[in-house]
This record gives sequence, C-alpha cells and structure tokens, in this order.
Amino acid sequence: MKRTIINLALIFLLGCSEEKSSEQFLRIDISEKFSIDLSSVGLSSMRDYPIAQSKEKLNLFFIFNAFSRTIDSLLIDEAYSKVTNGIEIPSEGPNGVESFNYFIPYENQFIFLEKNIVYLPDSGDLRKVNFSKFPLLMDENLEFISRGSSLADGFDFFDYKKSTIYLIFESFSNNRKKLVSYDISKNAVDLINLELVNEMEKHILTYNNTGIKAENPHKPILKVEDDFLIISYPFTNKFHIYDLKEKKQKDFEPKSELFKSEKSIPDHNLDYSSFTNYLEISNAWQDDIKFGAFFKLGSSLFYRIVRGSIINSNHKTYIEVFDLNFNKIGESDLSIIQPDLGAIFLPIGSKIFVKAKSQSNEDILNYYMISLD
Repeated sequence: MKRTIINLALIFLLGCSEEKSSEQFLRIDISEKFSIDLSSVGLSSMRDYPIAQSKEKLNLFFIFNAFSRTIDSLLIDEAYSKVTNGIEIPSEGPNGVESFNYFIPYENQFIFLEKNIVYLPDSGDLRKVNFSKFPLLMDENLEFISRGSSLADGFDFFDYKKSTIYLIFESFSNNRKKLVSYDISKNAVDLINLELVNEMEKHILTYNNTGIKAENPHKPILKVEDDFLIISYPFTNKFHIYDLKEKKQKDFEPKSELFKSEKSIPDHNLDYSSFTNYLEISNAWQDDIKFGAFFKLGSSLFYRIVRGSIINSNHKTYIEVFDLNFNKIGESDLSIIQPDLGAIFLPIGSKIFVKAKSQSNEDILNYYMISLD
C-alpha cells in the first residue's frame, strides 16, 4: 500500500531587488517496502558499498564487493529485482588495481580512481595514469584528488559524451582546491576557473598529532550532468552550476521553510590537543544538518536530500525539488510520510530508490521507491 502526501511548498523566485513567492502542489508517493535477497553474492544489507550506475540501463547498479573483490550487479525493479556475481578485480598483474576509492562503468569495463591515479580501459587492458606527473598540477601544487563521496552521495565525475573526467584536486599543505579536467583521448589536464564558497575554510576541522591525521568530511561534491557541472557542499545550502559550453559559473542559494541553511560553524578556539577532543567536536559538526548532492529525476527535475540534525540518534529527512534551471519548486519532510527511510537515495529514471533504515537480516536488502508528481 502506498503512502501519499500532498505538500504545499513555497517557491522562491529571486528578483533583482525583492523576493517574490508563489505556491505549488508537490505530490510524493512512497511505495510499500520491497526486498532483495543478497545471499547468493555475499553482500550484506547492513553495510554500504562503493556503487556505480549504468548509463544505458538506469535501474542497473554495480557494487564493489570487497570480500570477493568482484563488481557485482544489482537490478532494481518494483516487480522483479536480482543481484548477480560480477567480474573479479585483480590486485596484481598487468590489469591489477591495488586499491581504489571510486569506479564507474566505461566501454564494457570500468574506470577506477585512487588518490592521484586513474585506471583506464585500453584495448582490453588497464592503463594507469598518474596525475602527479602532469607539470600543470605539479606547478599548482595540487597533489591528490579531493575525496568527496561515492555515487550514493552524488560523486559522478565522468562526461561520457566528451570522454572527459572532472575532479577537484587539493594540496596537502594549505587545503587549496582546484577544479581539473582530464581529456582521455588527449591525455591532457586543464584547470577550470571555479570560485568555491568562502565559508568552507570555517568548516574545516583537522587533527595532525601523535602520528594521527584526520579531517572532517567538508569537501565539495562534484557531479557531471549533460553540459554542466554541479558543485555542492555538505555544510551549506549553496551550490554552483558551471556551464561547460559558456565557461561560466552561476551561484545558487535556495531558501527553505523547513530547515536551516548551514551547519553551525565550529569554534576553532576549542581544545584540539587530544584526538578524543577532536572527535567530539568533529562528530558534533557531522551530526548537524547535512546537505546531499543533486540528482536528476526523469527528464525535467532535479532533487536534493537534506538530512536534519541528529538528536538522540534520530533525524528528519527532507527533499528539495528543482526544475532544469535549478529554480527550487518544492520541498517536503519525508520523515512524516515514512520514518523508515535510510541514507541512500538513488534515481532510477523518474523514481527514487531508498535503502530502508531497518535491515533486520543482512542477507535481505529492504528498500522503498519514491515517485514525485
């Protein structure tokens, strides 16, 4: 049985000198709970895995199974879903990938990313490209890929039309970040002139003492979508759209009637002398409101999930909906409709797959499907 809500949302249209508003209905349908048996491949519903999505078949996902070192496939459908063993990823040899943080499907194989290295399919083999060897990045003191997030958090770095990778690089020495493009066919990198938000420095918490180095997950989220890039942040509602054709940046700051616009800025004067103190401050920052990435829904909408502050292990889950020009057209508190929604929201055509919060059996994956009208 579906649970449905009609949500009356305020839409903010920003003019040059004043803020205007109009009203619009947003209908959200959340399905009954569905389940998939994972036992045949050894995956666990109680863990989250590196995941990528097929570009040809949007309800097909690839999951890296670290136990078997295979990339297994997960086909999701309300009527029929299944999981299948995939190809093994060797750690040694000419096609070995010792370790990686992210991967995406490409030419019936996969592209892998790890720190400052990309592994590219090349005539049935893998070609290893070390970004630290490019003079441009060396001159800019850009040493490694900014580890933002996985697909589940919106990290999608590849332009399939142009065979170009877009990544945010940063420096160990000063946390400076730059947007970089890498053209596979030309084996060339270039810098993109993108201005990130000034607030980011205020949200960085680092610990580097007694052989331990840690940093809170403040880094920008990068997503390639058609002819533009979407750059957003976990700590603020602000985001940027970079038009790859016009080479121009546009900044957005959507309003909300349901949640605040930014995490509380941590007090940098507090005692960071011990790792225990650092963890307490960092965890409090992480438990504050968190803004997710943007995903395209169908052919005419984008959405973003916003997790409310965690209080006594509980939090609210909100959804923002945008048109193709990134004007906000609606928002809703999904927790009112279904409190069992977890943290993973992935688009499947015009619907959204949501991993359920309650997973009582590690061999069975419970999930819901969300529709927007």
